[in-house]
Amino acid sequence: MKEHVRASIAANETEPLWLVRDVSLYLRMSTRWVQDMARAGLLPCLRIPTLGGKGMGKLRFVPAEVRAYAERAKPAKPAEAA
Repeated sequence: MKEHVRASIAANETEPLWLVRDVSLYLRMSTRWVQDMARAGLLPCLRIPTLGGKGMGKLRFVPAEVRAYAERAKPAKPAEAA
């Protein structure tokens, strides 16, 4: 497990991991978009292996990392004219 993931989990021990639909609701995007972005490595996630090891596994998300992603993704405010 990556060190930043361990740190996020340790900092948020009382908050459960989010499912795809939780992230979808928080970001107001479709579940398909969330899955595509996570699988492309553009949205931070954890992949929980499935029995038999087939497929990509189940996607889970650390809430603090999703919130940080949303903050980084906000468009920059235009500079005010002097």
